[in-house]
Amino acid sequence: MKRQQLTRAQEKLGQTWDEYKSYRDGLPDDEKRWTGEQLEKFDRFDSAIDGLEGEIERLKRSIRDEEREERFSQSGDPWAGEHGGHGYGGLGAPIGESRSGGKPFGMEADRQEQFDFRSNPSGNTKRHSFNRYLLDGSRAIGADEFRSLQAGSDVSGGFLNAPEVFVKKLLKSLDDEIFIRKLATNYPVPHSVSLGCPVLDSDLADCEWTAELKTGSEDKGLGFGKRELRPYPTAKRVLVSNKILRTAALNPEDLVRERLVYKLGATEEKAFMTGDGHNKPLGLFTPSTDGISTARDVKGSNTATAITADTLIDVVYSVKASYAKKAVWIFNREAIRRIRKLKDNDGQYLWQRGLAGAPDTILERPYHISEHCPGDFSAGKYVGLFGDLSFYWIATGLAVHVKRLDELYAEQNMTGFIGRLEVDGMPVMEDAFARIKLASS
Repeated sequence: MKRQQLTRAQEKLGQTWDEYKSYRDGLPDDEKRWTGEQLEKFDRFDSAIDGLEGEIERLKRSIRDEEREERFSQSGDPWAGEHGGHGYGGLGAPIGESRSGGKPFGMEADRQEQFDFRSNPSGNTKRHSFNRYLLDGSRAIGADEFRSLQAGSDVSGGFLNAPEVFVKKLLKSLDDEIFIRKLATNYPVPHSVSLGCPVLDSDLADCEWTAELKTGSEDKGLGFGKRELRPYPTAKRVLVSNKILRTAALNPEDLVRERLVYKLGATEEKAFMTGDGHNKPLGLFTPSTDGISTARDVKGSNTATAITADTLIDVVYSVKASYAKKAVWIFNREAIRRIRKLKDNDGQYLWQRGLAGAPDTILERPYHISEHCPGDFSAGKYVGLFGDLSFYWIATGLAVHVKRLDELYAEQNMTGFIGRLEVDGMPVMEDAFARIKLASS
């Protein structure tokens, strides 16, 4: 059903875009000559296209969520083979003893094909214990269970290590929620220590044709910067209605995870865009010799308040072909609205609708919209970026800690949860990027 809805939305977008172009082509090139009625109708087209793009993205995300849940429900051991097997050492506390004297506590939970806490809330696994903690707090789990999950020394209810499957689903959901994570190079850091991945200051020169016993000339072009990827803690507080927590068909962990993904996702995306690199990721739009310096800024023929078509073309050609063929655009929604109006010297629109489900493009490369991308169209400001995001590296600590706030929101009949995840990120090859900047005056 959702795939059919997606197809209809994509077809509707194509129809609306064709009507948009036809109407725009009949208007004067100088927008100052448009009448109020023409401007109003043009804005309605813009709003319709924005709405359809948003609907398409929501449907795609919903389809991805369903596919992800289906994969997890069919997977016997979702961690096996991807992070070194089930006993991967980066996920915290050792397995304790069963409170019922049966199998060792926590051994079988993550290997079962499906997990339905509601049908068996007294189950004897680490995952059951974690869900009981989320639902009723530390009083709902025994001392051995608490020791197995505990992340801190606060015996009255400190942060608890989330089970492996919870962490796996949280990180996968973040990858789907944040487009940079999906396109970047991601490194799991088991113990949240430094990754030891320095910045590449410069690339190697090309190889040389040489004789059999020759090795080519020496190349000293591969240098290393000073900043290392060191996951920094980020914590977010989420609220869940007690009624929903107790009566929803979803497992408690799913309710909490969904809220954490929303909160953590917004925080991460903002840092990946504009973070200053101090105890947080270094953003793409932050000028820095450790990331992307001002040497990669392109102003071209931009004015102090507008992007020009020629500048966007200059941006593409300022990035080497090896990077440009995998590069994407990043813009704020306002920038996309303006770019839809731009044409090249042959009268072709730079913005093109994707055919047969392909993404919409600008100069034949896909784009992503971020509300955290700078969108202030005033003198000297950044308004977009073009680059190969595989050269943005992200290090994520493989421990997620959760604390339940039992009494703080009792008057609102809600329960608070603090989720803690450790992340760092940075651009590692500035030549793979070009930032779009407006003229200074």
